[in-house]
Amino acid sequence: MFADDNYLVVHDAKLGTKGEKHVGVASDSDGLSVEGALSALLERGVKSVLVEGGPKLWTSFLNAGMVDEIYWFQSPIILGSRGVNALGDLNKEAQAWMAADA
Repeated sequence: MFADDNYLVVHDAKLGTKGEKHVGVASDSDGLSVEGALSALLERGVKSVLVEGGPKLWTSFLNAGMVDEIYWFQSPIILGSRGVNALGDLNKEAQAWMAADA
């Protein structure tokens, strides 16, 4: 549900869905192309993106080299008995960026 008309649905290009608010981007075994999604946004005048997600999405952006800043918020309360990794496997470039930014 959207409160207004200011949205864009980014999906796998293989779906073939077309329309002004739909953008198909390439995908691979890791998911949708971060570069493709960001290019589609840039074509529409979007120059800044806030990424809120889980480990797979964050890892994809870091491995694509598409992160300028990280603002990390963590709750002091832990729910459940099984933890979930905050990030997946980072490539060497993402590891170096994280280490340099620490």
